[in-house]
Amino acid sequence: MEVTKSDVEKLIEGRKENTFLNHLLAVITKKYQPMGEVRKKEIFVWRPNYWGSLFYPVFKFEFDNNSHLVKISDRISSAGIFVFAVLSIVPLVLAIVYFGIERWFVPFAIFVIFGILFFILYRSYKFEKQVQLDQIFEILEIETEQKPVEKEWSLKNMLIRLFLYPFCLFLIFLGVFVAIPERYYHLTIICFAIAGFYFYLDIKMIMRAKKKG
Repeated sequence: MEVTKSDVEKLIEGRKENTFLNHLLAVITKKYQPMGEVRKKEIFVWRPNYWGSLFYPVFKFEFDNNSHLVKISDRISSAGIFVFAVLSIVPLVLAIVYFGIERWFVPFAIFVIFGILFFILYRSYKFEKQVQLDQIFEILEIETEQKPVEKEWSLKNMLIRLFLYPFCLFLIFLGVFVAIPERYYHLTIICFAIAGFYFYLDIKMIMRAKKKG
């Protein structure tokens, strides 16, 4: 079955231009509905939701001269990258300025923490992208080759958890026994937020994969 431009337009509930500002507003306002921009040979579609309100996919549908779909690609929301960059770079710069070279371990710890957080968010993005892509294929009745579903308790995912679970527990330990006694309460909040976010996200991903299976 040939998928046409008009078929893809039905995925969109609200028309918006594919701009940084509109994506930033989507992050701020949390309007969880399919949005999109229709161009002559391209359609951009995105749908932030409860799971991907920051790192959500923007799908690009490309068409030939007869308005038949020829390609689907994706990228992370530019606003999500911007917000994450600001939230990570600003604390890092402030830590370097405030603590200086003598306490280099504080900026280094912040760098490592946000690096791990980026990995967690990117992993969430890949999962959410596949979920939305499967829904799009189903709506457009696009037949694809059945790929083996990666189990949440595969060797790779177990190794990831084997590293991240102890790391998150370490962050909690760092926040309680190091940051609080030194009155680095902002660092405590960051440690608790990242550890709590990962545990919550991982449990939800396991539950969603279980329902999907």
